[in-house]
Amino acid sequence: MRNALLLFVLLCLPASAVPAGAAPGGKDLQEAIDYIVEYVRASDVVFIRNDKEHTPEEAAAHMLKKYKYAKRKVKTPEDFIKYCATKSSLSGRPYLVRLKDGKTITSAEWLLAALADYRAGAGGVVGGVGYEVKEFRRRYGSCPTRNRDCASVVLRYPEFSPGASDSGLAAVSREIRRRLLTPVYEG
Repeated sequence: MRNALLLFVLLCLPASAVPAGAAPGGKDLQEAIDYIVEYVRASDVVFIRNDKEHTPEEAAAHMLKKYKYAKRKVKTPEDFIKYCATKSSLSGRPYLVRLKDGKTITSAEWLLAALADYRAGAGGVVGGVGYEVKEFRRRYGSCPTRNRDCASVVLRYPEFSPGASDSGLAAVSREIRRRLLTPVYEG
């Protein structure tokens, strides 16, 4: 019986091994794409495309421009990265990212790591400060169909991980939660 169960799980694994957020099309895909674009826009790195340096804002705009043409091919967040953020369509040369420490890596490597963090909900480290992305979801009213009036709120915010001697980060995390969630609870 145990062997039959193991065989069943192994046979079903490829069909169910799609990571969260990788469902073809739909809301999860768009949320992941939005995250990637905002991650690029808010980054503190230099983007290099065909030997020319670009700002994060320029890189995000370029990705969105390429997405307009590649949209029908994009079924997963990895497809978005592959078709819109990894190499020049004209020269075939890979896009690069120069990090703050001067190290240069491919944009594919950098963005796939960001996507993995996004899926894990692990947050990351910015400026030596650890954080975790928290999510608050609330639905108001019943929404049996799309035509029915109701409201839904989804808030994603960083919760900082203070060090042993840094109570200031804990205070910042509390203030972020208070400012984001108080209006929701007050109606």
